[in-house]
Parts: sequence; C-alpha cells; structure tokens
Amino acid sequence: MTGISFYSERAKVQLGGEKEIVTNVVLGDVIIIPAGVTRKNLESSYNIVCIGGYPDGRNYDMNYGKPEEKEKAF
Repeated sequence: MTGISFYSERAKVQLGGEKEIVTNVVLGDVIIIPAGVTRKNLESSYNIVCIGGYPDGRNYDMNYGKPEEKEKAF
C-alpha cells in the first residue's frame, strides 16, 4: 500500500484506470492506495506536492503512459 498526503490547495485525481474513480482532494487529505492501483493527476493547483510512503525500503515506480512502458507495467 501507498499512502499519499496532499500538500496543496486542491487536485482532481483518478484512481484505478480510465473508467474508475475520479475525486477531488484538498490540502490535508490522505489517500491510502493498495499496491498496483493506478493514479493520475487530472487537474491541480500550480503548487501541488504529494508525499508518498513506500514500505520495506521500496521506491516509487513512475510511468507516464508511453507505449514502451506497457510491458513493464503489466
């Protein structure tokens, strides 16, 4: 699981893929996301900062939707 704390004025995020949850978050909100669940920033204030925590010394795995990333993501 990843915990993300939003340290910005506002953001609109999508969780779980193109047909899944879209929600608005504001300063101080915290979202706990199970491993493997996608998330996407759809819109945000200019000063958005997200803080993620990764257990057991793991590092984040950032993908940008490029075709060459698809195999690795699966």
